[in-house]
Amino acid sequence: MASDRGVLNRLIRDVGGRELRFIAHSGLYFGLIIGMLQAGVWALTHEPLVMPIFGAIVGLSTDWIALKMIFFPREERRILGLFRWQGLFQKRRAEVATDYGRVVADEVLTVPKIMQALLTGPRSDRLIALVQRHVSDVVDRQLGPARPLVRLSVGSERYRRLKADIAERALAVAPRTMEPAMAYAKEALGIQATVVSAMRALTPLEFESVLRPAFRQDEWKLILVGGILGAIVGELQVLLLLG
Repeated sequence: MASDRGVLNRLIRDVGGRELRFIAHSGLYFGLIIGMLQAGVWALTHEPLVMPIFGAIVGLSTDWIALKMIFFPREERRILGLFRWQGLFQKRRAEVATDYGRVVADEVLTVPKIMQALLTGPRSDRLIALVQRHVSDVVDRQLGPARPLVRLSVGSERYRRLKADIAERALAVAPRTMEPAMAYAKEALGIQATVVSAMRALTPLEFESVLRPAFRQDEWKLILVGGILGAIVGELQVLLLLG
């Protein structure tokens, strides 16, 4: 995913789409509540500083509250013994696990990508050594009793290079020869079912880490920008009201 940011972005959008929309819409709900208080204070004081101060409060608090409501509380709680409340992301646990497993199976841990990683990844030398060993054994078995004569006639070094060349060709055609078995391999590996099962077994704190890093790094910027924009809008309101 680090090498393909498009997949990472789609994963975050698919898994946390509702939470992202909640942050976008939260300003309307929380801003309305704080705005009513702001209107009352303005009506009583007509103090020009009221608007930018309340605007900053709205901008800072709405994004902060929205982020907290997404992830907390991690466990379901009862409010006044009547209402149940749980973080929006935690509440959608089963749905998120299904979406996450689907994206991972379809776009991240696909059979072609696994095959490519085996052939060219940082540990591909292990597979290459395995193929070379098996090719060497097969060639030796096929020659049978004639092997000493062949080695004598072509030379030990050339015989060794011959087997290495066969192994190299086998690795080169491996992706193409695997194509007919891709669908079966995907079903046999069961990546989606494995990911979904593993995610449902996570603790609430572990499950939170699936989406929280996407917000944590820049959430202070989101809150700060909201506060600055709120203050600017508040000052514009003062200019309109007193202009």
